[in-house]
Amino acid sequence: MSDDESLWTSFILDRIRHELDAVCADHGIEKVCTSVLESIAEVFPTWFEGKKKKTIVASILYISQLISRGPKRGILKLILDSTKATKPAVNDAVSKLVRVNWELGVIYVNVKFYVALEKRISLPDYIVPYTVSDVVRVKLRLSFPGLFELLEIICKKNTGKDCISLLIEDPAKLRDLIIERYGLPLIAKRIAERILRPMVEELEIDVSVPKLTDLFLGDPEELKRILSKASKKYQIK
Repeated sequence: MSDDESLWTSFILDRIRHELDAVCADHGIEKVCTSVLESIAEVFPTWFEGKKKKTIVASILYISQLISRGPKRGILKLILDSTKATKPAVNDAVSKLVRVNWELGVIYVNVKFYVALEKRISLPDYIVPYTVSDVVRVKLRLSFPGLFELLEIICKKNTGKDCISLLIEDPAKLRDLIIERYGLPLIAKRIAERILRPMVEELEIDVSVPKLTDLFLGDPEELKRILSKASKKYQIK
């Protein structure tokens, strides 16, 4: 991090910490709030950019409540009522850091964020680290169930790798497998669009899905460069 970035981050932390002191004390989770704030600043300093102060405060308070008390329904509403933040803004901010499985009672935490938190506080058993690839796989299974599982079988049978790893490491091979299976580049393009969309969302890639799809078919090496760079940043594997 550059000196300018460090100064900017320190400035933001001071402002947010001041806002958090009172509200976190009211909930009895000052230490957790501080750990969440410092962990985000350590691993994702750009997370603060473009967010309103009340959204940041509400998001940190929500994450801290989840860590402290587990996935209890109704927590978010109470926080929104007290901070006047909006639900879409908080959900968007939180989604990059934690995901809640309400049925299993598990909170999935981004790997980098998890490691940073673990250095500061003792994390309960219901906190589980996840990689971006885990979230991408869930989205793919939900968006085209059956087909993704079939692709996984094809990828592992022919290469020993899962489809997401193959897309990052050898997109040309994945392209060829799909075309060999379905016979038409157009079908490969449609499938590639479905796979790339959640990856773009989760990895925050600043290249459009149509552009990446064109690269998948015409210049897989350039696609590999883009995806490899993004996956290293977010520890996708």
